[in-house]
Amino acid sequence: MAAKKAPTKVRGVYEREQGSGIWWIRYEVEGKPKREKVGRRSDAIALYQKRKADVRIGIKLPDNLRQSSQCRGTRARGNPVVQGSRQAGPLHIYASSRGSLACTRRA
Repeated sequence: MAAKKAPTKVRGVYEREQGSGIWWIRYEVEGKPKREKVGRRSDAIALYQKRKADVRIGIKLPDNLRQSSQCRGTRARGNPVVQGSRQAGPLHIYASSRGSLACTRRA
């Protein structure tokens, strides 16, 4: 019986615990390392290629970005405005210069 062949290595795609079946990707954006947990190896390879293409183009936000229910700025100021409230105007969420999410209320 032939021994199980190890999968070929792909740059930026790795399995933290050997044999776990959970694959991760590692890439850099503006010199800062980024890591994401993906799942299947084939999905990890595809996502790694997409992220690298996005870095080359200059896109900063991933498709599946998680958003909080409130803006960081409104919580910091102690403003009890809840997202979706029409009293203070619509909420505008955008990417800040640091690549994170920021938000403002427009009147």
